[in-house]
Amino acid sequence: MARVFLHQNTFLLELTEKYDELEEEEISRIAKCIEKNVECNGNIFRWISSTSGIYDTEKDNIGKCANCGTWTTDCEESNPVKDLNYGAKLKGVLFCDLCLPKDHPIAF
Repeated sequence: MARVFLHQNTFLLELTEKYDELEEEEISRIAKCIEKNVECNGNIFRWISSTSGIYDTEKDNIGKCANCGTWTTDCEESNPVKDLNYGAKLKGVLFCDLCLPKDHPIAF
């Protein structure tokens, strides 16, 4: 029987208002650096896959937590962004799972 350790990371880059080809080239360069195999203590961590997308805070279910500023998605609304911290709105204000009141169903 084989055992496999799977570790996933999510990286987030805030784009400037004038997203341009230079930023696109930088994103591509960063992605290529991430997509390399890493050796640690004789074990090789192999790159498997990457996904990326550009989100619009006015159109997509994404925003910053009102308390701590981390990027989060409202998991109680439609189309949550699965690779972001889940959060929810209280009285119309978005909070991440760490900043929601402890009695909230998705509070961490």
